[in-house]
Amino acid sequence: MLIAALFAAAFVVIAIVVAEGRAPIDLEVATWMAAHRSASGIAFFRTIAWLGSVAGIVPLGILCAAYLQRRGGWREVGWLFLAMAGATAVYATVMLLFHSDRPPETLRAMDEIGYSFPSGHSCQAVVFWIVAPLLVGVSWVRVLGVALLALTALSRVYLGVHWLFDVLGGLCLGAWWTVLILAVRARRGGLSGT
Repeated sequence: MLIAALFAAAFVVIAIVVAEGRAPIDLEVATWMAAHRSASGIAFFRTIAWLGSVAGIVPLGILCAAYLQRRGGWREVGWLFLAMAGATAVYATVMLLFHSDRPPETLRAMDEIGYSFPSGHSCQAVVFWIVAPLLVGVSWVRVLGVALLALTALSRVYLGVHWLFDVLGGLCLGAWWTVLILAVRARRGGLSGT
């Protein structure tokens, strides 16, 4: 629970910075990224962004759920569902509270709708790419999960659809929820494969 509290505290600090006005580093990073994009980089990070979106995570989640159910029943599937549904509810609620604007269109490589803070992709990526591999219990899936988590977060800044602090906030919020879910699950019987 101490780790969850640390992530929550980090999120609160980031949220305060965002609420008081964008930090100069947000614009600096967004401007630098816009000036250093390439066509191949945009194509690559659009694919990564798709994997971190609902359109990518839901089918992957269904495949993971089918594997977990076949291997050990519905209990594992329930934890995955709780982790993902809870993360979506948490970040969506915070987004509605903040009504934060995305970077200007001149700095974006693609269009996105909705509010900017926190990054929902980043929040969902932390939860899915940590919880699903832990439940599956296969080492190489864990390594792949960490890589996809990092790339998803980077994609949001690279494509210019989120500010740096949006992504950091999404990562902290997702990490808080992930640690909370895993702590509760560990108290109810432990994680297999960890």
